[in-house]
Amino acid sequence: MGRKKNDEQPGYGRPLDAWSAPREAGEPVAVLATSFTFSPAFFEEQCLARFLRLDSDPSDGSAYLIEREEKLAQTECVAAIVDRQHCRGARNLRWDLLAAHVPGAVLHAKVALMHWSQRVRLLVTSANLTEDGYRRNLEVFGVVDFYAASPAPRAVLEQAVGFLREVAHYAQRGDEPGPALRRWHAALDRIAAVPEDWGRPWKKRIRGGWGVAFVGVMPGRADALQQLEALWEGLRPPERACVVSPFFDPPEAPNEPARRLWKLLKQRGEASVTWGVTAEDVPGEPTVLVHAPRSLIEAQPQTRAGV
Repeated sequence: MGRKKNDEQPGYGRPLDAWSAPREAGEPVAVLATSFTFSPAFFEEQCLARFLRLDSDPSDGSAYLIEREEKLAQTECVAAIVDRQHCRGARNLRWDLLAAHVPGAVLHAKVALMHWSQRVRLLVTSANLTEDGYRRNLEVFGVVDFYAASPAPRAVLEQAVGFLREVAHYAQRGDEPGPALRRWHAALDRIAAVPEDWGRPWKKRIRGGWGVAFVGVMPGRADALQQLEALWEGLRPPERACVVSPFFDPPEAPNEPARRLWKLLKQRGEASVTWGVTAEDVPGEPTVLVHAPRSLIEAQPQTRAGV
């Protein structure tokens, strides 16, 4: 039997598939997304085509254009907020493209809320809304669905809605939001008002299963590790952490995030941190070059099991 492709193995998949609604999801209502880099054509022809359930594609010419216009006209809001450095490109005026200016920082979040009449989907990913991000790069993504009797914690939806409201603040120009931001907030209002049984009460202690929480980082907020520490307060410390990070500070810089991560784990007994990084074979040598700084090893306490 041949080896399975990655997308056929547990834990692997195509992030574009997350934009496709299940049959029972109902009609498309709204989609709100954020990204750092952005391709309007990719967003429209790939992501929105799946969200709207288009039967045609750009190669179909006028049939595609007519179907796309009809489906977009039936939605309440389709919008993307993108860091101002990359907020450009031709687009359809049926959906909104807004530039975010975060003083002293960038908008790096890749979050999407998709609302169909019978379902809301939260997508959090490392992939920018570009061809490279969704089709070529190795990225991570997670999906949480909210619907009648969904087992997903309702608090996660509320936290995501609150986060996207904060993001909109950085796209506002002037004292009052313009028409595009009013549509954004109206869509968030409708998502926040979905029936209470679209999710369950959040429980800090979970037995026999996975817990899920939304951690959003913004200026003036606690950082990601502080929020994780608060989530674990009063619980047994975790034994293992997994991090996917192809980018690091300069090699000579102390790796403070790695040190703090180790402190979150239990301090007695075995504990481990797994780093997902890129690597390559060294030609002519039985050696693998790992693209990661030595500071990952230096941050590890001497008593720990290993990286």
